[in-house]
Amino acid sequence: MDSMAPDWAKDVRIEDLQNQTIHDLAEVVGVETAVEIVATYSGMVIYIPKLDSIYRTLRDRKIKEEYDGNNAQQLAKTYDVSESWVRRLVGGRLDGQMDLFDFVDGKANL
Repeated sequence: MDSMAPDWAKDVRIEDLQNQTIHDLAEVVGVETAVEIVATYSGMVIYIPKLDSIYRTLRDRKIKEEYDGNNAQQLAKTYDVSESWVRRLVGGRLDGQMDLFDFVDGKANL
């Protein structure tokens, strides 16, 4: 992506940033990136979601990957969610409950 900031903006120093929000942003991402964000989004209102929203998708994917049919309670504790949330993520199955595909895939131990 081409820079929206003018060439001379590369000389901006953190002490040049009078707006406290932009100053704080520059401390996190660096002055050059902060200036680029301002140049790109000037005048817009930008909503920054809670950090949890970033992790939610990863957490849910990990729960699905780690679910073995008998560990809903442990996963709920590990990921700080309810057991019912774990069961909803994995398709509503109760611990130990088999589904039709367990027979097709040869996973059923009869």
